[in-house]
Amino acid sequence: MIAPKTIVQFLFGKREAIEKIASTNASLILGFLFIVSAGLARNYDHHILTEEPLWIGGPVGMTLFSSLFIYGFVKIIGGLNRKKITSHNYLAFLRCFAMTAPLAWLYGIPVEQFTDALPATQFNFTILLIVSIWRLALTVRIATILFHFNNRRAFALIAIPASLEMFIATFLKSINIVGIMGGIRLSSADRFLLNATQTVTVGSIILLAIALGSLIGPKGDVKNWNTPPIKPRISKPLWILAISVIAAWLVMAYRPQIQLANRAELRTLIQNDDYELAAYFLNNKTRSDFPTHQFIFRHATFAGSPPRALRVLANHNRWPKWMKDELMEDISNWIEESSDPESQKEDLYRDLYRSSREAPFIQDISDELTPGIQAADYFYPPTSSTKP
Repeated sequence: MIAPKTIVQFLFGKREAIEKIASTNASLILGFLFIVSAGLARNYDHHILTEEPLWIGGPVGMTLFSSLFIYGFVKIIGGLNRKKITSHNYLAFLRCFAMTAPLAWLYGIPVEQFTDALPATQFNFTILLIVSIWRLALTVRIATILFHFNNRRAFALIAIPASLEMFIATFLKSINIVGIMGGIRLSSADRFLLNATQTVTVGSIILLAIALGSLIGPKGDVKNWNTPPIKPRISKPLWILAISVIAAWLVMAYRPQIQLANRAELRTLIQNDDYELAAYFLNNKTRSDFPTHQFIFRHATFAGSPPRALRVLANHNRWPKWMKDELMEDISNWIEESSDPESQKEDLYRDLYRSSREAPFIQDISDELTPGIQAADYFYPPTSSTKP
């Protein structure tokens, strides 16, 4: 019988638990339920679940791709008898690979609710490293049990494809961070994430080199997986646990999903220049009604030269203080990012005037951002709009 206790034993690499899961067909269904719950843990406070179905399809697809990629490498390089390798062997490996998903529940710890952005980012990245190392070690253990590799060779055969995946993922992530934040100075949390990601990219290359060196040596007594004649069943409490975890994450997602929906609505109104409607939308909302530690307008939404945030402030003045402060920070960072901030300020007002000749509050923004510069020095004052 496969019970909740069996899953705990499996996650700590116990042979009997691994063999039970590998030999039970229903464990694959259970594993995919755990993958769905892991997808929720990763995404419940970052993506609107009803609008971004990849929170399910992404983890499932990556599990299938990664398991097939690793197993294919084991099959080609590992020295298994190719004539006897069938889908039966892959399915045994896939069942175990999918069952590592509960480790990803650690990603869902809502540490952002209890601390500032930088400590939260450091905590989440530490959890990511712990889970990655744990999953690598567990997969190596699975390979030694299912295919009788010795520990050295199992490490090499699993670490080589895993390090390649890690290198590609972290390299693309670091490019993504730089690309999204182009023209905007990185916050301390963003800078830590960028540096940490680049460090892991280098670490994946070192891991690859070590794994390649571990391939040298005897193959050992390599065998194919043979399913035991008696296949254990999955207990009802374990099915209940898998469904309950999904339900629990959906409950956890309720408030973050409302916050994300509020941010999406506000961004849409601002992008459409519906400033009056946006101000009305914010009448009964506070900063806590939006995602914690996530800028509402920065990055792709407000990138540009000049940043869209400047037009928002220059064309409307009934924004809550928290929103105005965030917009002003966005503009200030954009100016300071320039190699010549003083020239950047001048260009900012020229560009704004060309794109919005009727901006009624441009002088207010000029006085606050650049007390020594008069907006009128760079363009004619507004001709048809006045302050209320």
